[in-house]
Amino acid sequence: MNKIYRIRTIESILTKHKELEKQEIYMSPPEKLNDPMEGILDIIWNGDEVLWENLFKHYTECLVKFCLFIQLNKDDEIKLEQISTSYNINLEYVEIKKIIENSFNLILKTEYVDKTIKYLAHNKLKLNINELKFLFYSCNPIIYYSIDNAINNNKQNAKIINDYTNSHLNKSLEKLKTGVYKQDYSTKFTKNRLKNTLTNSSIYSNEPNLSKLIFEDFPDFHSENLKNLIHPSWIAACFTGEKGIVDSALWGNYSDKHEGVALIFKNDFHNNLNIINPDITVFKSWRKMTYSKKIPEINFFDSISTGSHKDMINYWFYDKNKNPSKTPPPEPRDYYFLIHLIDKLITKTKHWKYEDEYRFLIASRKKSKDGIKLKYEFSSLIGIIFGINTSDKDKQSIIEIIDKKCNENNLLYFPFYQAYYDRESGDILYQQDPFLTIEKNP
Repeated sequence: MNKIYRIRTIESILTKHKELEKQEIYMSPPEKLNDPMEGILDIIWNGDEVLWENLFKHYTECLVKFCLFIQLNKDDEIKLEQISTSYNINLEYVEIKKIIENSFNLILKTEYVDKTIKYLAHNKLKLNINELKFLFYSCNPIIYYSIDNAINNNKQNAKIINDYTNSHLNKSLEKLKTGVYKQDYSTKFTKNRLKNTLTNSSIYSNEPNLSKLIFEDFPDFHSENLKNLIHPSWIAACFTGEKGIVDSALWGNYSDKHEGVALIFKNDFHNNLNIINPDITVFKSWRKMTYSKKIPEINFFDSISTGSHKDMINYWFYDKNKNPSKTPPPEPRDYYFLIHLIDKLITKTKHWKYEDEYRFLIASRKKSKDGIKLKYEFSSLIGIIFGINTSDKDKQSIIEIIDKKCNENNLLYFPFYQAYYDRESGDILYQQDPFLTIEKNP
């Protein structure tokens, strides 16, 4: 294939965003792409004792930060979205490090957490996100109690928490093994049961709003937030190949009922469309999408790529006594993301196979909520196909823009094509329009 296509609406390329005039390609974050499953990874948690222990250590560290954040802002109304803000508390302070260390030591001494870690590792359990949430919901009271004890030397809720954990420990672990908590509804059941158990304790009665954040909201938020540890933020621009450009549904979906156009780009995968790229990336890469029956599975512990490679290994792959994990750590971040995780990001369910999609991916250092626009060299654009319903007015405006750019870039030739419905094949085909094509004398 020597060319690829990008189907766009008139609003995108001409009237509102002026992508054609500005020579821009919009790079979208996954949540703004059209597939609601975009960016969703089937993450599982499966590891040895060292890895499970460090997962609890990480949970403890984040909950300590949130508890300290609450104390520092006790006169303000704390909201759920501020949990992520609390994660930025500096750990260089000796006092905070000591609180985390003391809290985690207390947690590891509890029967609940100690037995849970050993059970997960020994049975080689493979938990999905809902099972992980159940695990954190179940452990959260004892973890919070240990933190509260380390910060405030507060033991008043020890009995109700210990009664709760001890009464549910063996039963809960056995149910984890059967897979009964794999679905979302089971997590909600656990959440409600925990609330009913603790509602009458002083934990809830003193500060009901904060208690809800700590006991009901935090485990869910933290579980979802873990995915940010396995890859940098990414954005993508979507293109189609020869099989996709003939599909009427594709034209209908992406060109506003065939009123838009298809930009034809040179297949320049090695030079990345000659993108004039600011220094915002970890890497950039072209990939052809693959289509599968279901979303591919990825093990969290094999995929951690946050921070420096050395710090990541020291934090996750050694226990507090410096004993190493039996699981080999992932490769350094850039290499790992490019070679391994990117394969997960370019897999969609088989229902999207008709799109014949190619994707230009960028892993950025900063999360981009609304996406970004990157400028490409005009020489990468080698033609434009007008849709079946593109208006004459829009055609003329597009031709004028291209004519000006040809003059600026000393180009003598630029082809325009017209899409049409082929009755024999049922496809959307296109042919060059000699009356619209730009041809200049040297």
